[in-house]
Amino acid sequence: MPLLAAAGARSTAVLGPVALTAITALATVAVALGATTTSGQVAASWTAVGADATVTVDPLPDTAVDGVDLAVRARVTDGVQLSTPAGGARARVVVVDPADYARLVGSTPLPDVEGLAGLGTSGDRVQALVTPDITAAVGSVLLDGESVPIAVVGALPAGPTTVLLPADAVPADLAVPDTLWLTGTGAAAAAATVPGGTVELRADRLALVQEAPLTRGLAGLVAATAVLLVVLGVLAVVLAGNAGVRRRRGTSGVLRTLGLGERQARAVTLLELLPGVLTTVLPGIALGALVTALVAGPLGLSLLTGQDTDPVLVVPWWVVGLLLPPVLAVVGSVVGEARSRRRVPLAQVVREV
Repeated sequence: MPLLAAAGARSTAVLGPVALTAITALATVAVALGATTTSGQVAASWTAVGADATVTVDPLPDTAVDGVDLAVRARVTDGVQLSTPAGGARARVVVVDPADYARLVGSTPLPDVEGLAGLGTSGDRVQALVTPDITAAVGSVLLDGESVPIAVVGALPAGPTTVLLPADAVPADLAVPDTLWLTGTGAAAAAATVPGGTVELRADRLALVQEAPLTRGLAGLVAATAVLLVVLGVLAVVLAGNAGVRRRRGTSGVLRTLGLGERQARAVTLLELLPGVLTTVLPGIALGALVTALVAGPLGLSLLTGQDTDPVLVVPWWVVGLLLPPVLAVVGSVVGEARSRRRVPLAQVVREV
């Protein structure tokens, strides 16, 4: 049976395999772009809110918060004057306990931050972590009218200009918390119990981005395109298989006169058609992943995700599921041919050959 299938699989036709490869590649691009956008939107919501829920109130009440996985207190001030030898700028200053912030980063999808351990003072300067757009090694920030000299010892993930300072190295009156980051399923309920606080929920931020008209419309277009391409892939498999139906029926008729059983005939047809699908769909998936990597940047997906930088490319593992519809189409073709053979007398098939 393998020899018969291999002999029947030989074909000079290239349109079918090329079409199936192109269709699979385009479907992979659609799936990967959709997954990349969704992943970027989730990452952007974590970066924007900082936790599942953020409470802002100045000063932050020193009360216990129950029902959450983690509660981190910090002081976050926007629009702080930053002075460096290279010039001045406005920055967000985050004053937080490094160990608490490390636990927050480690337990959430927030970008990793290196250099939190051991963050303290360096001579008369407060050690600081800054975003990559700050290139100076030293400088100062003006907190509540008081200048705090800083020494840059590490980098934060790319984003809006930010300076992170350890709470224990900053004067106590400049480190009074006004922000509470909460994580866990009970974060929203716990945030509502903080008196006088302004609550921002990550789920609301994510829903706002995902429900935007442009985002929702493009998401629907990507999904519809992927479905249409899968249908076209099945159609390509069926049409390519039908091109050899007459030849296979004649060959099967002759072989059945020599003792080939019906089950063996179905196996020969399956082994003849299936390798062609596998050797076109799998390269198509790989090609689609490569194309997605090339076009994701120029497409400017950050406009859909709300990030300051391009989202990280995501090609989901389940994209190999694009192989399933063509394989099912092959199985359906094999079953259909077997039924049609039973309706045609063997003598008639032999005479046609």
